[in-house]
Amino acid sequence: MSDTPHETPVHHTEPDAWHRHSPDEGAPQLEHAAHANPTALAITFIGMILGVAFVIVVLVAYFNNYVSTIKAEKQEGVGIAAPFEATKAQDLAHLDGYGWVDHDTVYIPVEAAMDRVVQRYASASPGTSEELSLTDAD
Repeated sequence: MSDTPHETPVHHTEPDAWHRHSPDEGAPQLEHAAHANPTALAITFIGMILGVAFVIVVLVAYFNNYVSTIKAEKQEGVGIAAPFEATKAQDLAHLDGYGWVDHDTVYIPVEAAMDRVVQRYASASPGTSEELSLTDAD
């Protein structure tokens, strides 16, 4: 090891004008925060505790609401029902409307089809039941 010191040498210099105080400056100022007000500190502390407690309560309420919504969608099947409801509405609209199935076949509302079948059976004579069964297919 060497004999050189392992520390920075201290250089003492004369204080500058900022460090020197003259009698015409008056009494020195008190140090900042030398006198703490315990009442103000206690009120601030209690306010902070109440604020944090309020934030925690709001976050817990939001989390519970969010979790119950997700649970309802995933576990209880509410989210699964949306595609079914859309398909059901489309099929019900198809049953209540008119349209083409293909080039030779049309579809009509179920109520109108039932009325036509009832009229066909009401107008048929008792001896032509074989004709009815053949014409029912169209």
